[in-house]
Amino acid sequence: MTDPNCPTTPPSAIATPIRDRWAELHAAAVSALTEAVRHEPGGEPIDFGEFLASVLETVAANVGSVARLVAGRSNSNEAACIHSLAGGESATPEWLAPGRSEPVVVPLDIWDIFGNNGIGESDGPLSKTLQRYQHYTAAFEAAVVVESARLGLTVPVTVQTITDPEMALRAAGGADAIAARLRAYAIEAAARVLLTEGSPTDGVTED
Repeated sequence: MTDPNCPTTPPSAIATPIRDRWAELHAAAVSALTEAVRHEPGGEPIDFGEFLASVLETVAANVGSVARLVAGRSNSNEAACIHSLAGGESATPEWLAPGRSEPVVVPLDIWDIFGNNGIGESDGPLSKTLQRYQHYTAAFEAAVVVESARLGLTVPVTVQTITDPEMALRAAGGADAIAARLRAYAIEAAARVLLTEGSPTDGVTED
């Protein structure tokens, strides 16, 4: 019997291809969870509540935050249940990061960052611009490595350079809060490289 506080309503009003995919995902989730409930090591049932909470915590880590889990309807009864099971207010990026099971991609919209600091693509000789680009990229990547280790991430973390302004705008929005956290740290840590001609890792330190 379904808990009246956590009703489940299929998306009947949306387009057929999306509804079909929803049905496929729903069936796969039901199958996996049913198998988990029937798994009785030593003849004893598992703690299904703990199992489900652990699954939701990992999913939240993979998408960056608990808020992402309930973004479709954050004020619903279902959202309140999910939010609580997935860690609630305790589920910060620091708390979620060690449990992440999927790689993290950190966007680097380098020309936007340069522009915000008054540096244009045509400032000085091309060789000097390219050198500054390479130095900043290296410092940014080094900072991402430092913060990834501090957060306890054990999955691959890569930096993806973005040149499309629209994509850069979306990246700045930070849908993946863990990736956004790494990006914000790297921007701050690599800021000195914008003003110097020193080592690519100037200003990047391990705490």
